[in-house]
Amino acid sequence: MSKVGRNDPCPCGSGKKYKKCHGLNAKATALSEVAKIGPLWVKQIVARTLEIAMIEHKPELDSSDRLAQLNWLCATEEALPQETREDHEPIELEEQVLGVDSEMELDAASLEGAHNMTEGGDLKDLSSITPALRGVDLPTSNRRDRKLSSQIKLSLSQSIFEPFVILEVLRGSGFKVQGCFSGKVYQINQADDAAHLEPMEWIYGRLIIFGRRAYLLEGWEKIPFKRRKALKGKVLERSEDESPTLSWLHEHSEWLLETCREQSQWVSQVEEITL
Repeated sequence: MSKVGRNDPCPCGSGKKYKKCHGLNAKATALSEVAKIGPLWVKQIVARTLEIAMIEHKPELDSSDRLAQLNWLCATEEALPQETREDHEPIELEEQVLGVDSEMELDAASLEGAHNMTEGGDLKDLSSITPALRGVDLPTSNRRDRKLSSQIKLSLSQSIFEPFVILEVLRGSGFKVQGCFSGKVYQINQADDAAHLEPMEWIYGRLIIFGRRAYLLEGWEKIPFKRRKALKGKVLERSEDESPTLSWLHEHSEWLLETCREQSQWVSQVEEITL
């Protein structure tokens, strides 16, 4: 049996086009399947984006330090070395084309930052994209993939780095976190990460909003129970006793990462001495 095209008459005999009839159910099923593999898809594409950006700029970063790499990728223009501030020609790689089903369509209006994309999926204005991401061009095979590629770059540029407290863990499903400084609550549907977490634990990492879902990117670390108040106090003191805003967290993400790790190392050293 030949495949029914989206604009062909629906085989049911309704007289409507397939996309307006039974094709709607097929689209819903396809979207449901993508939602199930969402965390894995985001992880793979973020890793690919980071790889391309680092090939272009060649920053001196530890290849095993994913958080430091992500902070560099999402850094503001002022925080980047001078030589990385120029626009670069897009890098084109032949393998790992985006997409699951080339016939699946997404409503561009539902994407974060959609106003900054053309109908073809290209970004109109690169000012909202961090410099390291402007030269990244993920291989795409169709308009849908171009939209997803643009959305990843928008989402990474707007991503959040801060300490998070674990509010709830549902084994085999995901967990709920609250930003220690922003106060925002996010549901993370990542079962693999949930297996390593417990309620009331603190972690620090980078959170990305993609397709109206929140994802905790690979590389997150735990903050020991002791000295959490000291960490929070140090950050508030640095921001002149004002509650850090999302823009402040974005601008000072590298300093915040160093502060989190300093506290963790301090606690580890004290615990070793007291044992």
